[in-house]
This record gives sequence, structure tokens and C-alpha cells, in this order.
Amino acid sequence: MHAGSPFAVRATVFLLAVAAIVLAFVAYREKAELADTRTQLNQANSEMTQAKADADANKAQVTSLQTQVASDGTRDTALHGQLVAAQAQVTDFQAQVAKAQAAQADLRSQLDAAKSQSAGLQSELGRANDGMADVRKQLDQANAHAVDLQAQIDKAKSDAANPPPAAAAARALPVSATFEKAFLRRTYTMHVRNQGSGPLAINITVDGGAVKSATVNAGATYDVSDLNAGSSIVVSSDGFEASNLTVK
Repeated sequence: MHAGSPFAVRATVFLLAVAAIVLAFVAYREKAELADTRTQLNQANSEMTQAKADADANKAQVTSLQTQVASDGTRDTALHGQLVAAQAQVTDFQAQVAKAQAAQADLRSQLDAAKSQSAGLQSELGRANDGMADVRKQLDQANAHAVDLQAQIDKAKSDAANPPPAAAAARALPVSATFEKAFLRRTYTMHVRNQGSGPLAINITVDGGAVKSATVNAGATYDVSDLNAGSSIVVSSDGFEASNLTVK
């Protein structure tokens, strides 16, 4: 029997040893590959975790950017609103300026009209003052004439109360008369001068017309104008001889 021979046992042991070595090598290799695979898996998990963290960070950044964009949009909207309000204020201010300019032009027009009216009023006032001066002059002349008439009336009353003696001779009238021809006209002016020492009431008639009465102070002259050449003049005064004159 060859079954239990030493060679066969050795061969079997050798084969078993080789198989064990092969199996051990295979097991080591598989274990090494498994460890390497686990390492790669752990690295992949770490990378995935990092990628997820990066993704979360990017998401947070995107959210922040979106928030900023929204905030910028809100700020832009607010700025646009402020711009619109500012433009409205500018338009309103321009309208107020135009209104103020129109009011200023109206005030200037009113001022010019007031100046023109004031000048007209001043002119009318000057004419009124001139008219008042003329009225005062006429009033003074009327008063003087009234005084003359009153003096004549008083003298007539006195003469009537104390008539002169019938035999008393009339005295010569103490007046002188000269005639002056108007320039470029055919009329004359008579100048009657009182040569006496006191006031003299005289009466003058022209061609038998209305009597002109006046009181002439001593040395003063009384004028009668618009006389025609050849007219007959009678100058008289109570108590004196009448003087008959002819214009020439």
C-alpha cells in the first residue's frame, strides 16, 4: 500500500502549504483592496460632505445675494420715488417762479399806470392851482371894485346930505389922459393919471355908453382899452368940471 508513504504525505503537506499561502495572499490582497476601497469611500464621503458644505455655503451666498438684490431693488424703488418727488417739487417750484414773475410783471404794469396817473393828477393839480390863482386875482379885483363902489356910494350920500353952494364954481379935474395905440391893431388904450394929492373917484363914458367908475389913488393910473380912433370920452368926478376927450 502506497497511501501512507512519506513522499505522498510530504506532497500533500506541500500542496496544502502552497494552497494556504495562496489563500493567505488572496485574503491579504482582498483585505488590502477592501481597505483601499474603504479609504476611497471615506474620501468620497468626505469630499461629498465638503461638496455639500460648499453647496450650502454657495446657497447661503446666493440667498444673501438675492437678499441684497431685493434690498437694492427696494432702495432703487425708494430712490426712484424720491426722484419722482424731487421732479414734482422742481415742476411746482417752476410754476411758482412763473407765477411770481407774472405777478411781478403785473405789479410793474400797475406801478407804471400809477406813475402815469400821478403825473396826470399833478398836471391837473397845477392847472387847478393856476385856475385858483386866477379866481383869487378876479376876487381881489372884484373886492377892489366893490370898495370903489362903496366909496362912490358913501361920497354920493355925503354929497346928497351936504350939497355944495349953487354959486360955487366947479374946479378943474386933476387928471391927465394919454392915448397909446395897440401894436399891430387899430385900437387905443387911454391912460388916466390922478395928479391930485388924494384918491379920486372918476366916471368915464365912451361915446355916451355905459359909465365905468373907478377910484384912482394919488399918482396912480387907470387904463381903458379897446378904444377906437375918434371916439368921444367924458371923464368926470363929483365937484370937478368934466373933461371931454377924443381918441386920436
